[in-house]
Amino acid sequence: AYDSGALVTALESEAFAEALGAQMAALGYAAAVGVVVSPAQEQAVPGGFEFRAGGLHLTACAPGFLISNASLDAQSCEECKPLSYSVNPTDGCDYSQTPPVCAARECSECPLGAVCFGGASFQSLVPLAEWEMREIDGYMVKRLLSCPAGYVLVRDETKPDLDQCTLCTGETYSVVPHRYPELFVTQVESASTLCKPCEPGAVCRGGDSVEATAGFWAWNAYAWLQNHTTAGQLSLSAAAAEAEGASLAAIEDLPRDRVLVYSCPRGACEAENRCADGREGVVCAACSPGYALSGTSCVVCRELGKGPTRRAVFATALVLFLALWYAVAWRPFVKYWGVDDEPVREDVEEGEQGCLRGVYGCSNVNLQL
Repeated sequence: AYDSGALVTALESEAFAEALGAQMAALGYAAAVGVVVSPAQEQAVPGGFEFRAGGLHLTACAPGFLISNASLDAQSCEECKPLSYSVNPTDGCDYSQTPPVCAARECSECPLGAVCFGGASFQSLVPLAEWEMREIDGYMVKRLLSCPAGYVLVRDETKPDLDQCTLCTGETYSVVPHRYPELFVTQVESASTLCKPCEPGAVCRGGDSVEATAGFWAWNAYAWLQNHTTAGQLSLSAAAAEAEGASLAAIEDLPRDRVLVYSCPRGACEAENRCADGREGVVCAACSPGYALSGTSCVVCRELGKGPTRRAVFATALVLFLALWYAVAWRPFVKYWGVDDEPVREDVEEGEQGCLRGVYGCSNVNLQL
């Protein structure tokens, strides 16, 4: 005869429950009292059942599922449907009981700033946005923490499904990240209040886009500081900052949430912070190597003789050349025609030897008149 009391004790033991669970798991099934469910329906993680209070209780599910164990004969892991998600299978359970009793319930609604394909799927619509985990009414949900430059953070503490990064549109921009709770709005209708109007001399196409037009130079103080800051400290010297057109003493006084637009020297700046040929630096004020300032233009060094200076040098050289040419080529002919200290002889008879002054001075010739 069997001892029924010993048999019940053995069946209720945790050792028997663990052994049974291991055998069922090896076969690819998870067991509940009176119910056998396939893995596709169950999706329970290994060891997801515990033997308590006279039966096997479902206590763990894979991410993206919610535990349903209010009834021992109908326990399951319910997968979240599209447009919803779950990060904790026991969200919404009654923790006043042991083990927690989890009735049928809905997963967390996907916020406007993300896309959810069901299960644990959660993808931010803005890749550089940051999310944090918060508990609301017994559910662990993702809340928007920061939005990158060009976006405004929208967050209402009581409405996690409305969290989103909304883009600055039209002739507005934003060049600083927005972070909760320092910089945010609670309604999307108020997002435009944190976007800056486009600056004169620039073109804005929404987001963080601020492009200087021809004749202007756009300078983003926030981006400059980010590129030259390490662990909160500026990573360049005062001399290096001056070389880049910035004074460290004036950095703290600059508005970091705006793009500063400066007027360039005439003809120096093209659109989108591009310098004309031969120019470089902030507002294209410096001449590139191999160029030098001539008037208001940067010209190639070998061409410095061009323009007014070259014309003056050419005119002077021409005058000197004409004077020299006159002295060498024409002066002797002028003397030959009688412009000399000695008078021309008129008493030379036929056959008389005389002195003829010409181009080569005085020559003895036999005058045959």
